[in-house]
Amino acid sequence: MDAGSQSNEAMPQALCPSCGLAVAADAAFCPNCGRAIYATPPTPTASFAAASSALTAPDAFDAPTVVGASESIATSGANWPGLQLPAATGMTSLGAGATLTPAHPVRSHRLRTLTAVVSTLVVLALIGGSSFWLYTAFASSSEQVTAKLVPQNTILFASVDLTAAANNNHKLTLDDLAQAVGVDSIVTASHLNWNTDIKPWLGRYIAIAAFPDGTARGTPSVTSPTAFGEALIIQSRDTSAAQAAVSKAAHAQHGASVSSSSYHGYTLCQMGPASDTARPALAVGNGWVIAASSTAAAQAVIDRATGASSDALSGSPSFQDAVSNLPSNRFGTLYVNIRAYVDALIAAAPGATQAALNVPFADTYPVAGGDLVWTDTGLRAQLTLNAVKSASIPNLAGDTSGLASFVPTGALSYVSVANMGALVRAAYSQVPAAASATAGDPLQKTYGVSSSDPALQQPAAMATFALPGATASQPGTASVTLLRAPDTTATQTLFKKIATKSNWTLKATTVDGIAATEAYATGYTYTPPVTPPTKGTSKPGIAKQPTPKPQQYLAGVAATVNGVFVFASSTAALDAVIQVTRGTASLGQSADFQQLIGQAPGNSALVEYTNLAASRALAQQHAPKGARTPTATALMNRVKAMLLTFTWSAQQNQTTVDIKIV
Repeated sequence: MDAGSQSNEAMPQALCPSCGLAVAADAAFCPNCGRAIYATPPTPTASFAAASSALTAPDAFDAPTVVGASESIATSGANWPGLQLPAATGMTSLGAGATLTPAHPVRSHRLRTLTAVVSTLVVLALIGGSSFWLYTAFASSSEQVTAKLVPQNTILFASVDLTAAANNNHKLTLDDLAQAVGVDSIVTASHLNWNTDIKPWLGRYIAIAAFPDGTARGTPSVTSPTAFGEALIIQSRDTSAAQAAVSKAAHAQHGASVSSSSYHGYTLCQMGPASDTARPALAVGNGWVIAASSTAAAQAVIDRATGASSDALSGSPSFQDAVSNLPSNRFGTLYVNIRAYVDALIAAAPGATQAALNVPFADTYPVAGGDLVWTDTGLRAQLTLNAVKSASIPNLAGDTSGLASFVPTGALSYVSVANMGALVRAAYSQVPAAASATAGDPLQKTYGVSSSDPALQQPAAMATFALPGATASQPGTASVTLLRAPDTTATQTLFKKIATKSNWTLKATTVDGIAATEAYATGYTYTPPVTPPTKGTSKPGIAKQPTPKPQQYLAGVAATVNGVFVFASSTAALDAVIQVTRGTASLGQSADFQQLIGQAPGNSALVEYTNLAASRALAQQHAPKGARTPTATALMNRVKAMLLTFTWSAQQNQTTVDIKIV
């Protein structure tokens, strides 16, 4: 047996508690199944223990408490990546705007470049590679560890506990999560290998932060307001291995100029020409890997890691207020200083637009705290904003699930508000710019009806579903808008106002024995320009401009069915609703819908249900022959449905997302 073999045999080993594979004694995760290894922390390696700074990296191997079925699960907030549904037309576009949520800082191109460079940090994909994970998989209850590494004036902070994320009751491993956000492509772009270049040094915590770093980045604008620096911080349990991976990734970038120096004991790599004051930087040392959008941002983190600066986010009262009431069993935390970000937007905006940006919402709900926990169903996420001053928010809570009994079962999506008019008024009172450029009632401007109209003070819903008999060329998806109509006359008057504003032509009809109204809009068709040859020659003559030809098309069909006003995208869509009221299965009877609605927070102002399994099946079923459909990861194939629940009162603004994993 050769010396190398003897050396390998002599290495201390442990057994993975999940799959039984023999692994290195100091491994944090199993290379086979991806689960966390240690139930108790081992002795730190020499490179870890030899740190001379004021702040050393925390233990990477503490086993988290696994969420049990009997534990009280708190919520946490997020949005799934946008599902591509048919565009709303006519009245179905009512209320189709985004839910009111705090703005996130816009990331610079430099950070995106940096992220590609350092996908050493592949797991960084867990917070940067997917809008879903960026918004939901944020830090553990130990976020104080990484919050000590960023400045107190940080406007965005997020962190994830990888060990806690890998310990769940859904048999999801770190590899599953990494695959779901496209680690392979990121690793390949950085000329790294996930198993050999990343896992050997990967520690427990990852954090990302955005904060002013004083670096000039050209002319400020609303989309790039001030000198914000961004930093990605990853715990390392093997400084030498991490340094090798970072160096490999940095030098692998074609044409990139890399220079190295030492800063407070950290190796600092700067990429790009020395004349670029905002060039991205990588740093490794003392148990941490730092990928920053500028040298100043990297140094700001190092200063706090080494004790050169005590000004840290962990000591910020607003940060403590935002995270103090989050559930203790979380593995994700998000902090956003909305007021500071809005102030940065105002400072960068032209004087004429500054007043419009200074929205009351930022004063009422200045900071947000979010979290993520595993639940028996799957995941529950929540983002909470607590009011610090009085706000004139009307009662927005009410019935948000009742109209699901009018929607066919298997619907692709369902969005419902408890009081449509009141929610619109609350939105434009807190965010005037959401109403219009000059402020005002958005419904009045767009549809010719006031949000105070009595007919709109009722539950409303929009749904999208597949029609039977669809083909690849005509997928047959339909959409409907529903409005509870206790006063039929008032609702008909409302519809006629919308038709007048939209220049629709109304025509009476009957659908399955129920009186209905077809609404026709006018569009235009164009004939391609005609260039006849010049008489007597073969040369083309002067092009004739085509004359637009007006053409009517069906904008929708309206009817009142069992006390509910229905505006459908087609006659077939209206008939589908009618059939549900006559006994065919409804979304309200769906087991998945009932389960998610049953565990959602009460007093909701809005809910949004998305049937992801049905959407995937429809896309595959109706894909054109020979077309390649995107291949979903194993995790994404297990995500069956999602429910977003939005509550809003004078005291609190909260978004909760329940995700069902099968």
